[in-house]
Amino acid sequence: MHRKDAIAWVVSVCSVSLRLSQAKTLSILVAAAMRVQRVSLAHIGRAMEGCAKHQIKRCWRFCANDRVESADAMRGIVAKLLKKRSKKKKLLIAVDWVDIKGFQTLLASVVLKGRSTPIAWASTTNHVYDGHRSRNAFEESLLLVLREMIPRTIKVVILADRGFGRTALATFCQQQGFGYVIRIQPSVTVRLHGFHGKLLDYPVYKGIAGTGFASSQGAQTRPLSQ
Repeated sequence: MHRKDAIAWVVSVCSVSLRLSQAKTLSILVAAAMRVQRVSLAHIGRAMEGCAKHQIKRCWRFCANDRVESADAMRGIVAKLLKKRSKKKKLLIAVDWVDIKGFQTLLASVVLKGRSTPIAWASTTNHVYDGHRSRNAFEESLLLVLREMIPRTIKVVILADRGFGRTALATFCQQQGFGYVIRIQPSVTVRLHGFHGKLLDYPVYKGIAGTGFASSQGAQTRPLSQ
């Protein structure tokens, strides 16, 4: 994509949720980031037009601006993504923790044609969740951000691995209108359809539809998909 085309596209999409001046600066940063081999403030600044020293400072000031939230910038992109999407078609969003150098980042990505596209994220260092009483609350806060970004008319299914397999999160998803598929440990105790015991002992047979559960040990479980 040509630099001017990239700038025009970002401005048209992000000016819906950001101030026009912020959207313009973001578009210039995006166009510069497309040209660098290594993503860093210094490399992006040098790829921008003008004095390198000035542009690096400009890049840093924008990234350090507390008034600019990544979720705000992504709202326009999510709206464009959902514009031509059928309301009956479920939107799959994968949620997982990833390590990025010294940061632990909780990432929510839309699954499209076998690939995932990040739409919301939150980072912390040393597993210290500032402003949140626990890691669980930190995870739920990101789901609240997703809830504000995606209209309730769109059916959303949260995909997560066994690190998220707890009943409280399943209940929270139900309260927010999210469907969910969450893996859990086979040693977890479940109660479903008259069965009460460990998941690994749940009777299965050829042709049975896959069913998941979210549970705390010994607690009554809830189906993991809606």
